[in-house]
Amino acid sequence: MAYYDALVARWATLAGTTAQKLGAINALTVDGPIADVSISAVVAYLALGGKLAGLQAYAQNPPNNANAEAIIAARELVALMSSPNAPSFRMSDPAVYATVQDFLSALAGDAATGITADNQAALLALAATTIPWWQAIGYTSPISQGDLDAAGGLI
Repeated sequence: MAYYDALVARWATLAGTTAQKLGAINALTVDGPIADVSISAVVAYLALGGKLAGLQAYAQNPPNNANAEAIIAARELVALMSSPNAPSFRMSDPAVYATVQDFLSALAGDAATGITADNQAALLALAATTIPWWQAIGYTSPISQGDLDAAGGLI
């Protein structure tokens, strides 16, 4: 089975006793699915980074030479963030993720917004999750001695 093959391959890269290897392999994580992000998490990030007021000011009164895409992005994001009971950013939907990514790219592309490429990366990272390596390869629980035995007696 594929998950046994993955276990055998990963096990061969580890050093130490069986207990140490089990601890190490069960501690491994990989990128998980993209998660939805609450509006409050975005507001908190922007506010704590000193970016929220600048973005709001930009949305209300953009400079004459402002990028049209950045103006739209700023106005839409500010409107969402100020709406009572606004839904989460459904980042788990690839189309929504792409739209938010485009908005953030437009904002980061206009220095007057105050949003930088680092801010863009940090905001997108709010949607990132990690999962245990064993789960990613198909196991339903952490690797045990029984799994080692089933994979060919790895010791």
